Amino acid sequence: MAWVGDALRAAKAGQPVSFEVPQEGSVLFIDNLVIPAGAQHPREAHRFIDYLMQPKIAAQITAATLYPSGNADAAGFLDPALRQQPGLYPDRDTSLRLFALETPPEKLRPVVDEIWKAFRGASH
Repeated sequence: MAWVGDALRAAKAGQPVSFEVPQEGSVLFIDNLVIPAGAQHPREAHRFIDYLMQPKIAAQITAATLYPSGNADAAGFLDPALRQQPGLYPDRDTSLRLFALETPPEKLRPVVDEIWKAFRGASH
């Protein structure tokens, strides 16, 4: 199991890699660009995000990092081999089995904390 960018770099290095999503589905991981409420330079932060979201720039980032872009228009600037890479851009059937995590209700916070502590304890 690996992040898509790491897996694709391993594949480029000749390692056998396949992308599988269980029939019951899997978590869809996403990154976000945010500007904290108290940012000292929010205007510049907006300009930076606007720059990153330009389709051509977003495509360059995808080509360099091997992680998909949230900008659908970036696909037009990608090498066709990357556009067709199922690890980056899964087909419709696979996409329908991916889901975002939801924040658990506050009343479950103690349960989540206990499970996390047990997990962390087991990993040491």
